[in-house]
Amino acid sequence: MILTIHRGSHEIGGSCVVLESGGQRLVIDLGLPLVERDGSPFDAGQLQGRSVAELQEAGILPGIAGLYDEDGLDQPLGVLLSHAHLDHHGLIDYLRPGTPLWCGTATRELIEVGAFYSHHGRTDTFDRLRHEVIEDRKVFSIGPFEVTPFLMDHSAFDSYAFLIEAGGKRVFYSGDFRAHGRKSRLFADFVAKPPQEIDVLLMEGTTLGGNDRAPGPARSEVAIQNEIKEACQATSGPVLVMQSSQNIDRLVSVYKAVRDSGRALVVDIYTAEIMANLAKGNPRLPHPARSFPLVRVFFTKKTTGKVFTEGQNERAYRFVPFKITRDELEGAPGKYAMIVRASMRCDLEPLKGLEGGLVIYSQYRGYLQQPSLRDFIAFTEARGMTFKPIHTSGHADRSTLNRMVKALSPRHLVPIHTFAPDVYSEFGVPVLCCTDGQKVLI
Repeated sequence: MILTIHRGSHEIGGSCVVLESGGQRLVIDLGLPLVERDGSPFDAGQLQGRSVAELQEAGILPGIAGLYDEDGLDQPLGVLLSHAHLDHHGLIDYLRPGTPLWCGTATRELIEVGAFYSHHGRTDTFDRLRHEVIEDRKVFSIGPFEVTPFLMDHSAFDSYAFLIEAGGKRVFYSGDFRAHGRKSRLFADFVAKPPQEIDVLLMEGTTLGGNDRAPGPARSEVAIQNEIKEACQATSGPVLVMQSSQNIDRLVSVYKAVRDSGRALVVDIYTAEIMANLAKGNPRLPHPARSFPLVRVFFTKKTTGKVFTEGQNERAYRFVPFKITRDELEGAPGKYAMIVRASMRCDLEPLKGLEGGLVIYSQYRGYLQQPSLRDFIAFTEARGMTFKPIHTSGHADRSTLNRMVKALSPRHLVPIHTFAPDVYSEFGVPVLCCTDGQKVLI
């Protein structure tokens, strides 16, 4: 088997790996970069109006022959997608029509909803491709490759690691994972009975290195839930929670904290649609429904306007029974907590009663350097609200990374999805540091 990391050997984001056996190629993830080669933030706007060839020339699209166009070369067998974060799936719009794409059902749901409401992604991507559903530990074959997906604990719902076997070799791709989330049992079960005889472990190391990454054990989602509950109880005014609507673990933590503090959770129709769609297969997840009377929906200008402009009225109408009005919010500001984004400022500016409230920031602190977030925080502070970060990483801490290495006992460890590949020597197995584009014979 031949391994090529096309992006991610020395950076977080843009993950893309190709495995080759018997002259056939399998792609694992096709992510959007998070940083430029010089370490500065990646501007996704530079994708606009550029051809596949131009994007490859710029080093944005990985140079994988046959993946995007019918250029006379053999097409790869398809793409294995680990989860629904843009830095793992954000370039799949460029795949050649009909390309097989293996991912979980919920992963597809998250990508499609995100594409509709955001500025990134095509809403018809899965219609153009051939979606093949994967499930936890259900083995399947792709050409010469035998693939076993392992459902993992991560901030992205429906995240998988992969065991890939071909040519007598066994490669384990960790994807993104952790052991302190609401699905920590998945990791505990994995290390208790791991796959054996691993030749190469490609393991993420997001939390390794950097001054802004906590060196100690990560706080659990339960600890986050308890802190948010205490913060809500100590606040007389409204609570605004800044978090990713696709971080389902955090949504559950926030919902439980808000419920237990005697408040209702308010979401916009984008967040409501994510919750409701995922609840079809996971009915215990909180979502707008009679069974969850403390989940209410606020019809914001931007998301509601987009729905009606696109002629997708039913996306809004389905949540009318759970609507909360501006008058209700102003009448009892201490009785709700709302999931917000910086783009919702125009909806919050007219609201009365923000004074004495709390803004809980529950995302990566590095995002606070973005001008839109700085402006939003300044707006809330000017309205008399207090800012409080309450967050934990979606990625494995050092001890969890070490547990994976010890459980799998690979012959070689390959850094990926990390800015600190030099740190991997501490895990006690031979480290094979690749460079992007380097072919490595396993």
